[in-house]
Amino acid sequence: MTTANEAVMFVTDLANRGAGVNYDGAYGMQCVDLPNWICGKFFGKPLWGNAIDLLDSAEQVGFEVHRLPTSSRPRPGAVFIKNYWASDGVNYGHTGVIIGVDGDIAQTVEQNLAGNLYVGSPAQYASQRISQLVGWFYPPYEAEVEQPEEKKVEEQDMFTISAPGRGIALVAGGTFYALLDAKDPVAFWDKGVPHMQISQATFDNFQHKSNLDRLDDETVNKLIKGLK
Repeated sequence: MTTANEAVMFVTDLANRGAGVNYDGAYGMQCVDLPNWICGKFFGKPLWGNAIDLLDSAEQVGFEVHRLPTSSRPRPGAVFIKNYWASDGVNYGHTGVIIGVDGDIAQTVEQNLAGNLYVGSPAQYASQRISQLVGWFYPPYEAEVEQPEEKKVEEQDMFTISAPGRGIALVAGGTFYALLDAKDPVAFWDKGVPHMQISQATFDNFQHKSNLDRLDDETVNKLIKGLK
């Protein structure tokens, strides 16, 4: 499946190269060929009609459709539709893909801005006033997968530390807690709390002072060996 971001990358690549698509092979690169290419090639659901018909067509195949007036705001990847009356007096409409939004302005990639009804033109960057659109729709984009940001050690909410002659301690929210029972570190590790073996100097820096109450080294080594 295709994500909205991938669709945006596809149309911006066309605009950057001065290229375009002709989905039906007729009348050159018309505006409607761009969303039809995305809907047909990426999702197997080409739409019927002229640009002005796309909202009805998209609705019939189950796409998410928004018509003005609406409190919704278009997101990148949305296919917009606006009115456009040609010289023959017919409202064929106009369409393109939204790649960004700033207030009432949608940054877009559109085809046939320099052509006509019979000979289209390639994709290029443009903009539209959202308040002047008829509406927009979304193909069934796949949800973007957010990669979890790996925290730095100092940003971890909770972790355990050990050092020779210093036992094992829990650091939680920046606060140091000496662990005095051999069952305690195992309980934390079973819950996925990470552990680090560090030097005495670094351990003391976490603790801010020497503490005589600690697990002995033999117990610590057995526990850590079991963790590995």
